[in-house]
Amino acid sequence: MLERATLRRMFSNVPRCLLLCLACWSLDVRSMALGDGQGSIDLTGVVEVLEDPSGRLTFDEVRQPALAARFQPPAPNRRDLNFGFTASAYWLRLSLRQAPGQTADWLLEIPYALIDELAFYAPGAAPVLTGDAHPLSSRPYFHGFFVFPLALGPDAQHYYLRVASKNPLTVPLRAWPDRLFGMQVHQVLSLQFLYTGGLLVLMIYNLFVFFMIRDWRFLFYALYVLFFGLGMLAGNGLGRLFLWPEATAFNAIAESLLLSLSGAFLLLFSGSFLRERHRQAWPGPAWLFMAGLLALLALLLGLSLYVPLPVRQLHMALMLSAVAGIVLLVSGLLRAWRHRRTDLRIFTLAWAMLSVGMFVAIGRAFEWLPSNPWTSYSLQISSVFEMLLLALALADLLRTERHQREQAQSREMDARQHLLENLQTANERLELTVHQRTEQLRSALQHEKEVLVQYRRFGAMISHEFRNPLGIINSQLSLMRKEHERGELLLDKRLSVLDGATRRLVLMFDKWLQSDRLNHALEDIDPHPIPLPEWLEHFVLTNVHSMNGCPLELRWQARVPQLVGDEYLLDIALGNLVDNARKYAGREAPVVIETRVKPGFVGLAVIDQGPGIAPEHQQAVFGEYFRVSPQSGASGMGLGLSIVRRIAEKHGGQLELDSAVGQGCCFSFWLPAKS
Repeated sequence: MLERATLRRMFSNVPRCLLLCLACWSLDVRSMALGDGQGSIDLTGVVEVLEDPSGRLTFDEVRQPALAARFQPPAPNRRDLNFGFTASAYWLRLSLRQAPGQTADWLLEIPYALIDELAFYAPGAAPVLTGDAHPLSSRPYFHGFFVFPLALGPDAQHYYLRVASKNPLTVPLRAWPDRLFGMQVHQVLSLQFLYTGGLLVLMIYNLFVFFMIRDWRFLFYALYVLFFGLGMLAGNGLGRLFLWPEATAFNAIAESLLLSLSGAFLLLFSGSFLRERHRQAWPGPAWLFMAGLLALLALLLGLSLYVPLPVRQLHMALMLSAVAGIVLLVSGLLRAWRHRRTDLRIFTLAWAMLSVGMFVAIGRAFEWLPSNPWTSYSLQISSVFEMLLLALALADLLRTERHQREQAQSREMDARQHLLENLQTANERLELTVHQRTEQLRSALQHEKEVLVQYRRFGAMISHEFRNPLGIINSQLSLMRKEHERGELLLDKRLSVLDGATRRLVLMFDKWLQSDRLNHALEDIDPHPIPLPEWLEHFVLTNVHSMNGCPLELRWQARVPQLVGDEYLLDIALGNLVDNARKYAGREAPVVIETRVKPGFVGLAVIDQGPGIAPEHQQAVFGEYFRVSPQSGASGMGLGLSIVRRIAEKHGGQLELDSAVGQGCCFSFWLPAKS
């Protein structure tokens, strides 16, 4: 029984032994020997990663065989560990050893400042608990990034890191020989101070220009440079070292807050820059809205120091707002280029440089692009060129405005000279104006006289034309009363006479109103090819009942092309011509419709055998309300021929009259032929 218990315990420890052996084999396979002659070394190739979604695993737990076997290497093509926006904590494991005959004093650098929680566990040493959310004194080295000592031995040893952050989580890992790291620090600080000094000069210069000329664009640009430079210092860890070393909570949101403010002022600057041609000091509503949105994000980030807010989501909203700002800028640039703004070349190039840097930084934050020194510093690198180009764009804008002012002064002097010359000829032009105005008044007076004559003629025509049917109606009503008194009422006869008189009045009113309706029809003219023979046959067929027995004859040319016109309006025109001919031709004399042709035109001639029109009246008959002989007894209002002429002219044709006294009339209605 003892042997069985012993065997059971032995077999139960087999999986644990296998896991331990696997961990030891992994230690040998992925360990790296660090040699002094190699300079700085990228450790991404030997790191192993364990994700902790709960964020509660301890150092002792991750070293247990069950969890130790779950460490996995990153993808082979990754040059950096970039986890993007994540709520998980990550454990990193490095297996390092000293190369034979090389120094054992090495430093582990993590050149990324926005890691809120960072714990370093070295073999045989106390854990180092630091990070962006911890006091500056928690760091082993006074440095903007995180640096830890590595005491290497000839045998491979495991070094552990635990990282978590509300910012995009990136963990670049580099090993430095102790003696080379100090030189690298001096070089990086020199470049950063040179960059910061350049921004400081730009800010002071633009503030000075603003106070000199009170141009808001220079103030917006200066504030943009100020907050962008502070944001870069926060992102590089130098702001924590030199500007706010004790403000631990503020440092966690400093980069996003400062870049939000810089983006707001950059949009205000860009909007006012693009609207310069419109003489408006402030940008438009869209620019103000986007700038206000970025300022609101900065305010919320600041409030997160005192009120629990989703900081990680605010960081993501800032990046999405930056993309929206770029879209707004591109649309503004396109509108400005459509207005031929040639002064935007440098400004456009500057924004293109910054946009590339912003998209690269956003792509790295969301893990769309790999993390490396170029993508990590893309925004700072692009801002160097962008700010210099924006400064040049402002200088070019000042030069352009000065040139415009000089041109305006030159134009003003020319205007004064022209004014002097104009004063010398003012009397002549005044006399000419008075003369022209007098002629205009004389012409207007003549027109008023003609209108008055026309109205008098219209009144006489109304009096004459309406008196007969109204007299008939009145007499028939009187007869009906007398017959009714005698009991001999001839109702059918009287109603027939009243109906005829009423119809005559209705026809006259229709003719009168037709002139007004024609105005709307002429506005909506719809010309199209019309087959003339079929259309004329249909016209005769539909109008024969209105001829009162007067014969209607058609005469054709051998070959008549199609004419182009509006069928409705042509029907009105031909109907008026035939109606006029019927009135004056007599009941027995035929009315002839004849087709005619001349180059480019097709004509319809309406010929009657009436009394004709004297030469002195042949132009007046085309005017409104004119009748040659109102006393002739023929009904009408003098509107038909004016309507026909307007229809012909609207079609690009003309109306001609050929007549002599006693020889009848021939009205030729010419329309364009189909080409």
